[in-house]
Amino acid sequence: MTSGGSKPAFSAGDQLQYGPEFTDRTVEFKVGRDGQLFRVSAGRLIMRSPLFKEMFTLPQPSNPIAESDAAMDLSDIDLDEFNAYLWFINADPISAQKFFARPSDGDKCSMLFGIAILSHRFQAGDVVDWAIKEGLAILHNRDRYLSEMDVKLAGRLLRMSSLLRIAGDTVRAAACKKVVCDAIDAQGGPASSLSWDPVPVLSIARSDEHREVLFHVYHKLLRMGTWKDDARLLAIDRRRLLCGYYSCAVEAASTPAPHHRQHYSTAPSRKLATECRGEQCHHFEESSWNLCDEVANSN
Repeated sequence: MTSGGSKPAFSAGDQLQYGPEFTDRTVEFKVGRDGQLFRVSAGRLIMRSPLFKEMFTLPQPSNPIAESDAAMDLSDIDLDEFNAYLWFINADPISAQKFFARPSDGDKCSMLFGIAILSHRFQAGDVVDWAIKEGLAILHNRDRYLSEMDVKLAGRLLRMSSLLRIAGDTVRAAACKKVVCDAIDAQGGPASSLSWDPVPVLSIARSDEHREVLFHVYHKLLRMGTWKDDARLLAIDRRRLLCGYYSCAVEAASTPAPHHRQHYSTAPSRKLATECRGEQCHHFEESSWNLCDEVANSN
């Protein structure tokens, strides 16, 4: 496996045999937005992927992709995730042993979920299950994932959650989202970079499928009270934050204090932030205040 113009690890003339029906050759991929060129052994690709096994098993009289010498376009794939998958299918026993022996940190977890995402793309279901199991085992250590969570790992967890949800695996999809929300909401003890600056998560959580994560970030920003001058926020973020600020203030004002003295707070509580993952998302809905039509009419 090589990248760019380097000499490929295998050539078509190597003729490595994987059974009477298969002759090894190299396959070219153009990966990422820049179209970085990779040459990969077809034999390595088919070991865990039914997709590639069907594509490169001979004969292929009606498979123009398998017969073509043109590089496969994988421009929509993250380059780091592709490299993680290539490491997995090419790792020798010593490299694999060193990987498992290294400390369970955020980088290791990011690599595992990078492998899982590409394995899902290439229909390598057993690899998906293995990588998610290993990754979530690391993240189930609360102190570990709270201190190691960064935007790259959060992004991979949310992408994996989307893939699992589409596949009908709602339990593991929810587990991936939960650790992201927990890391954002961390208070006391070890804290992730996202707990003191959750704004980077917004760029990867603005879609409808990550709605609860998005609004959880908004709750965190309201509790922090530092969002008003943050230039990274979009207009839609500010509208939703204003909705949440007002809605939480109204809710606090309408809830009697436990003692004779009333005390109202405009900042949402940590309990409310946790509930926001489900039923409390309405605090940030523009439609609740008829802002959507007003905004449209003002443009």
